[in-house]
Amino acid sequence: MLIGSPGGYPRPASSPRDGDPGGFTLIEVLVAFTIAALMLAVLLHSFTLGIGGASRVEAYTEATLIAQSTMDEFGTEIPVKDGTRVERHEGRFLVTAGSRLFTDDVAPDITGFALAPFELTVSVTWQEGARQQSINLRTLRLGSVPQPPQSQE
Repeated sequence: MLIGSPGGYPRPASSPRDGDPGGFTLIEVLVAFTIAALMLAVLLHSFTLGIGGASRVEAYTEATLIAQSTMDEFGTEIPVKDGTRVERHEGRFLVTAGSRLFTDDVAPDITGFALAPFELTVSVTWQEGARQQSINLRTLRLGSVPQPPQSQE
């Protein structure tokens, strides 16, 4: 017979304590809720960052499409000539485009030629929160050079 055991039988290891119906204590429940709340907070933060990143990617994609379509307008709606500058708004985007005669140290002299390289630039800027974002495209394209009037003799 074991001492402290009712009826002289050993208590099974899985039986509940006297007066305790089983289950979790208040401390165990509070710890479980705290862990679940922390995990949920981390998950929601990650989800918020993902949504913010997706909206930034969408803005960059839209700005790039606007810049590319503006670049395609050179020669049709925007003249390719030295000193051209165009500025316009497209929704929340500010589009600035320009062209200038391309010159650098290694470029050959183009005097007398009907075609010359022009540097075309397009800049698309927009406000995203407190920061200003921008996309810049730059390329070279051949354009006609106005010939000086020839003197008639």
